[in-house]
Amino acid sequence: MYQFHKYPKIFLILSVLFISPYSYGEASSNNQHESARKYKSPEERREVGLGTQLTKWMKFSGLVEVEKEYFENNTVDNKKNRETVDTSVNVQWATELTFSNWLGVELVYETEHDGQMLTGKWDEIFFSIELDDFNLGIEVGRVSAPFGEYYSNFVTGPILDFGETIRNGLNVDYTLIENIEITGYLIDSDVEKRSKSTEFDWGANLEISNDSESLKFGLGYLSDLAESDEGFLREEDNIYIDRVSAWNGYILLGFNNFEITAEYVQANNRFKEFDRMEDKPSAYNVEFAYYLNNAVQFAARYEGSDEFSDSPERQYGVSVSWRPLDRVNITADYLHGEYKNDFVFDDDDRELDDRDLISFQASIEF
Repeated sequence: MYQFHKYPKIFLILSVLFISPYSYGEASSNNQHESARKYKSPEERREVGLGTQLTKWMKFSGLVEVEKEYFENNTVDNKKNRETVDTSVNVQWATELTFSNWLGVELVYETEHDGQMLTGKWDEIFFSIELDDFNLGIEVGRVSAPFGEYYSNFVTGPILDFGETIRNGLNVDYTLIENIEITGYLIDSDVEKRSKSTEFDWGANLEISNDSESLKFGLGYLSDLAESDEGFLREEDNIYIDRVSAWNGYILLGFNNFEITAEYVQANNRFKEFDRMEDKPSAYNVEFAYYLNNAVQFAARYEGSDEFSDSPERQYGVSVSWRPLDRVNITADYLHGEYKNDFVFDDDDRELDDRDLISFQASIEF
C-alpha cells in the first residue's frame, strides 16, 4: 500500500540523486535562465519541440508525454480510497508553414491514449498575419483565446485552467507602445440562449512586460465562461439562461534563478442552472520555481478554488524536474488537497475530506 505522507521525503532523496552525479556548470545570473522544464503554460507547450526545418517554408516539431498518477482520497468518516490511474500517452505534433514575411499557417494536433481509448483533436489550426508597419498581428482559424496564461511548473495542471478556451475565431493584437499589447478576439459560439442563438462571443486582454519578459502582467475578459473547454453547460445541451462573463489576471516575476507566478480566474455572475453552492466558480494559483541549473528545477504551488465542482478548496505541494538529456525531461509532483465541507462526495456518496496526489511524467521533444 502506498504511504502518501512519506512521499515528500522521496522528492528530497530523488533531488539529491539527480544533482550529485552531474556537473552542469554555474546557473545563469540573468532572468532568462533556461529551466529544466521547457514549458509552463499551454501556449508554450504547443510551441515546444526541436523545430526541424523540413523545407525553407515548413518547420516540424513534436512532443511525447507519458504520465502516471496515484491518488488517495480520505473521507470525513476516515475511509480511504487508493487508486492508480492508467498510464496515459500524449503525442503532439506541430507544423509551421511560412509563405512570406507576413503570412503563415500554424497547425497543432494532439492524440491521447489513456489506457482505454485513443482520442485526437486539433488544438490549433490558423492563418497568422503580421503587419509590422501597423503593429498588428492577426490569427484566423481554430485559435486559443488570449484569456489567461495558466502558468504551471507541475505535471498536474492548475484548477483554474477551467478558463482555457480554444475555439474557431479571430484574434487581433495591437502593440500600443513598446511592451504594452492589447488583444481583442471573437469566437464562434457553441452556447445559445433559450430564446435566441448567439453567433459570437468576445473578449479582450491587456499585457504589459519588460524587454526580457522576466516581468509580465495581464488582465483579461471573456464574455461567456460557458464557451471555455470546461464545458460548463454541456449537460444542459449548451443552452444558458443568462450569459456568465469572467475575468482573469496574471503576473510573472523573474529574479535570477527564481520565478514567481500568480493567477486568478473568476466568473462575474452566477450560472442560474447550478446549485447555489457551485454557481459562481473562481480559482487562484501561486507557484514558486527555483532553477538550480539547466538540468534541475524545483517548484512549489499553493492554489484554491471556490464554487468549482469536484475540486479542492485548497491544494498545495512540490515538484521536481530533471533534464538528463537536452530533449528529455522527467517531472514528479506531490499535491495535497483539502475539500470544503458538504461539497465533494466520492462514488459511494461519502463526503471527501482531503486528497493526496502523486504524478510522474516523462517527456521527449523532437
